[in-house]
Amino acid sequence: MEAVRRESLIAALKSKENPEGRKATRLVYRAKAGGFCRMDVVPLDFRDESPTGKSWIHLMRPEGYAVAERTGPDKPPVIVTWSDNAREGHDDFSGYVFQWAPFRVYVFPVEWFVFAEPHWLTDYNIQSVSALEDGGERLVKITARAKAKRGGGAFGGVLVFYRDRAWAVKEVAFGSADPRTAEDCVQHGRCHYEGIHDGVPLLKRVECWLECGPDRTRYLVQEFDVVSVQPGPVPEEEFSPAVLGVEVAGQRSHWVPLMLGMLGTVLLLVLYLLLRRKEAKDTEAAA
Repeated sequence: MEAVRRESLIAALKSKENPEGRKATRLVYRAKAGGFCRMDVVPLDFRDESPTGKSWIHLMRPEGYAVAERTGPDKPPVIVTWSDNAREGHDDFSGYVFQWAPFRVYVFPVEWFVFAEPHWLTDYNIQSVSALEDGGERLVKITARAKAKRGGGAFGGVLVFYRDRAWAVKEVAFGSADPRTAEDCVQHGRCHYEGIHDGVPLLKRVECWLECGPDRTRYLVQEFDVVSVQPGPVPEEEFSPAVLGVEVAGQRSHWVPLMLGMLGTVLLLVLYLLLRRKEAKDTEAAA
């Protein structure tokens, strides 16, 4: 999947040249069964959405997770983050949102909100399930209520599904059930689809935003426009550590430096023991 993410109303990015705090990024996501995921991230100039020259590759494999950065189009990738805990990679990928559609509530699994209880809530219950119609589309709307474990505030959730499109998520809203202060926020999401593959609708656009306070001020607006979707198997070499520049002929791999370091320590210990044994034999012979 390839998409362009456009963001606005990000206070940290606002400047005289960029008063709305706009930001654009091209994202290319690949996935393969067995724990293989890859996200290529290319920042775009907010004025004309041309590549800035920098890019990152986020790669998750069963044995771990790593990020490589290119500081320019002709520069080699350099490892900036790595871990043997693939879970860290999963958490990092969650921030991109669009690849989780159509069966996620923002970045969280739908089943948490329908069949279970999200781990940050308590007293979770489904309040209502209703059938709707919109432009000839049959929809199902689920509303839920709970208490937040942290602070005990009232939680409200709304999920809307396309009943005849593999129960793909159409809209979500979850967060404070009664926003009274600027800290009380509701996360919103809306998905649009175009086409279908094996009965599952293909994502075309995702909109996400945060509404905070009683006046429902919008923050962190994100719009993902999907450029292309290519269903089907992805070659495993596209998930090879070589794409990060860590398996180049004649160079030592940086994918598992800890393991190599341990191996070096073992070899030094063996060499030390051999030298001690030789020294002892020389001493005995001299005696």
